[in-house]
Amino acid sequence: MTDLRRQVEAIFTSKLGESDSLERQSYIEVLQSIGGTLQEANVLLKEYPEDSWICVKDFLDILFSTPEVQKEVQNCKKEEEEEEQALEIHPTVMCDGCEADPLIGKRYKCTTCADYDLCHICHANRDSIHPGHEFENIPGVLTQASLKRYFEKAYKEGGVFYHEEYEHDAADWCWLHKGSNIKVWQDALDLTQAGAGGAGGAGDVECFFHYTTELGFHNITNESKELVEVFASLVTEGEKANAWWGRGVYSVRKAPNQWPNIETLLDNNYRNMMKRDIELKGREATVEEYHSRVAYCIPMLVDASCAYDVSKRQTPEMVEKGRPIGVNLAGKLLNEPGMPPRECIVVRVQQEEKVGHARAVLVETLRCRAEAITTHLGSEHAETLLALSRLAKVLEWRGALAEAETLRRRILAACEAQLGPEDRNTLSAQNNLALVLHRRGQWKEAEDLYRRAVKAKERVLGDAHLETLVSVANLADVLRLQGQLAEAEALQRRVLAGTKHRDTLVSLTSLALVLQDQGNLDEAEPFARKCMEGREALLGETHPETLISINNLATLLEAQGKLQEAEELYRRALDGGEAQLGRTHPDTLTWVNNLAGVLFKQKNFADAEALLRRALAGREARLGAGHPHTLISVHRLAELLEATGSIAEAEELFIRELNGMEELHGPDHEETRGSRKNLERFRHEHGRSG
Repeated sequence: MTDLRRQVEAIFTSKLGESDSLERQSYIEVLQSIGGTLQEANVLLKEYPEDSWICVKDFLDILFSTPEVQKEVQNCKKEEEEEEQALEIHPTVMCDGCEADPLIGKRYKCTTCADYDLCHICHANRDSIHPGHEFENIPGVLTQASLKRYFEKAYKEGGVFYHEEYEHDAADWCWLHKGSNIKVWQDALDLTQAGAGGAGGAGDVECFFHYTTELGFHNITNESKELVEVFASLVTEGEKANAWWGRGVYSVRKAPNQWPNIETLLDNNYRNMMKRDIELKGREATVEEYHSRVAYCIPMLVDASCAYDVSKRQTPEMVEKGRPIGVNLAGKLLNEPGMPPRECIVVRVQQEEKVGHARAVLVETLRCRAEAITTHLGSEHAETLLALSRLAKVLEWRGALAEAETLRRRILAACEAQLGPEDRNTLSAQNNLALVLHRRGQWKEAEDLYRRAVKAKERVLGDAHLETLVSVANLADVLRLQGQLAEAEALQRRVLAGTKHRDTLVSLTSLALVLQDQGNLDEAEPFARKCMEGREALLGETHPETLISINNLATLLEAQGKLQEAEELYRRALDGGEAQLGRTHPDTLTWVNNLAGVLFKQKNFADAEALLRRALAGREARLGAGHPHTLISVHRLAELLEATGSIAEAEELFIRELNGMEELHGPDHEETRGSRKNLERFRHEHGRSG
């Protein structure tokens, strides 16, 4: 290597004469002339700005550099190859010759056998593998092997992603990178949407990756929230400074599989901070802490004009501070001599003439993807149903229950027709439809579906399987809502005994609600408090699931007569709901209604009435006039108006409640009889004729 370096140096020296430097672009042309690519050349010369001059010695130091730099160049070459590689994949098909699952490449289906397929390699040997049979070629789904390329080119166009280093993680809707255990969200924060503050897709679209913690990930991607939101770094000075290169969301170009190892990723994102903390806390504790900071990855689709690669382009704050390319606001270099090169892309989202957080509406992105994949693959293809299911789930959590129900029925019908009644995907579709009906107040139909799902899952998966227990828990809750408390309690205790970790918190909540409905308030309280505290620790104080637990504890405290503490918790839940979910989300309206109830009990009639009218109007618009939650608001407002002397309006509402109950449950249901009896009481006490 030393002799070769001397020879190359002699060639440059003879050509340059008295000068010892060349423009950066000249070195790129030299590298390309000997077989290198533009991307490889840019990696080698990464620390030098585009218009800089580089001396020969420095260039040769880079060219004949450390194995780490050479490895990065090789990775770069591999990435280029992957980006151009489009694969044909059959996600739900296995090759019956070599058992490759999924089948990648051309698929050949036997025209005689009901379910026999070969990949293109086995098809070449079909005479020995499956002799005497004819085959037809079945087109597959085109996918990208590069995650970055997939999001830029295929995600919204209905494509799919497949890479041997990733596996699907359904619980978090992620791809798990096997080498680093980093989870990548399967959706993207699309800042190219109109109104998202990312230039509206006016220019070239690039995908960048924002790495975050588990807590950060769950707060960013929670389906209940109207907007997917990544917080920007906005403080450029002082003790709390976090925007060292300028205001915006900090990201990189590389997906998890593109880093040589997780240590390289940590060095890229946190070099100076880790150096400081290693001195203060020790290496082991620091490495463990920082590993958690890159446990999850959020893809972002960004208009290129809004992205500042600080090794090539100054942010406005760098310009204002007089910092050249590659030097941050504190005067520190991005790429120090002799250290592995780093990258940093600052994504700036303009909101009302200032930089803000990165926000986008996930539902719109999912609609776009579902429509594209339906057009490409047909309405009943497995990938189409998966895309529709994802859209339905987000719609459900956002409170768009009617549209979600339509999609869930469509998905279930397709699964039953194609896969049979006891296929695992069919059982999942059945449970999902029941969940929507459950939330819509169609409890009897939901109960029937849950019972079918529980029996089938017990046969197919076993009594203790998590999916079985999920359906058991759902059945228990819909039984509780219908007043079948003994069976509901037994089922919830079964679930609690069989679940772990985060699922345990769900079971604790459900058991506490059953015990509360049975009047066992003191026994229910520890379960409710444990669930709230567990979710605060696991998910954060403002996560929608935490807010539900806060509300549940407040409801229990209200039943115990602890009205002041209940009011404080209701206000906390409502404030969080308005901030996280929006003013008209069904959960937010529940907390409006509940706060009104506790204010009513404390005789704060004016505030209670304003809140009840807001809850009723919101539920009528969002859930419909006949939804059980809407009828609850009707009843509570009627009670308040009776108490404050507005007798005529109160009577109208009590009548409306009874009519709604008769339509919802029938004339002889317990809830209907209760409404009828209450109306009779009202008329008797106030001398109103029926």
